[in-house]
Amino acid sequence: MPNSENAIERSYDKHSNGFTKVQRPKTLTMIRWFFSASYLAVFENGSKGSAMKTSIHSKHWDANTKQRSQSGERLGSSSPTWAQRSSAPSHSVTKLFHFLKSYENSSGNLCMKILNWFMTLLLILGTAIVTLWSSQRTPPVDILEESVETPIVTMGEALRVHYIIDRKDVCHVHLEQFLFDSRRGRFSLPDDDYSVAPGNVGRDEFSIVVPIPKGFLPGPATYRAIRSYRCNPIQAWLDWPIIVTAPDVNFDVLPAE
Repeated sequence: MPNSENAIERSYDKHSNGFTKVQRPKTLTMIRWFFSASYLAVFENGSKGSAMKTSIHSKHWDANTKQRSQSGERLGSSSPTWAQRSSAPSHSVTKLFHFLKSYENSSGNLCMKILNWFMTLLLILGTAIVTLWSSQRTPPVDILEESVETPIVTMGEALRVHYIIDRKDVCHVHLEQFLFDSRRGRFSLPDDDYSVAPGNVGRDEFSIVVPIPKGFLPGPATYRAIRSYRCNPIQAWLDWPIIVTAPDVNFDVLPAE
C-alpha cells in the first residue's frame, strides 16, 4: 500500500484493451464503504419488508456500479454484492412458500382420496342394497292350508274362510276381495290395507269373514282374494309389489227364507 494520500487502483480500459492504473482519493473510498456497511447493518436488522429491501438494494447497486464504471474501477470485486445479500431473505421466503404449498397440496390430495374412498364405498353399499331389494320377489307368506268353515251360506249371512299360513316377513299388505255368483257376476268388496301384516313371523292361523252383498244370486259361488305385499322401499317407491293370488274358495249360497 503506498504511503501517499491517494490510492492506486487498476481498471480495465476498453480503448487501450488492457488494464490501466487509476488514481482515486483514498478518503472518499473509505467513506463510501463506511456508509455502505452502516446502511447494510441497519437494513438487515430493520423491520422493513423484503420487497422494499430488494428495491432499495437494487437501486443502490445500480448507482454504485455506474459510479465505479465511470471512474474506471474494475467491476470484478471480491466483496459481497448487494444483489446476493438482498436475495437471501427472498430465497428463504420462497422456500417457506413452496413448503407450505406442498403441504397444502398433500393435505388436499389426502382429503380427496378419503372422499373418493368414502364415495366409492357408499356407491358399492348402495348398489348392493338396491340389488338385494330388487331381487326380493319371494312371497313373504306361504298358505299352508285353506278351508271353508261355512260351505253353505244363506242370503244375508257371511262366508267364513280359515287360513293356516307361514309368515316369513312382516310387510305392508293390500287386500282386494271379490265374489262371483252363480252367473259369474262379480262383486267387489272394500279393500283392506295393513301397514304391517296382522300377526307375527312364523306359523299363524286366522279366519276372514265375508258378508254376502245384496243382489247376489243363489247357487254356486266363488271367493277370490288378491294380496299385494310391499316389503322394502324399492317396492313401495316404484309401486312394484309382490302379488299373491290365493286359491279360489268355492261355496254355495241359498236363497233367504
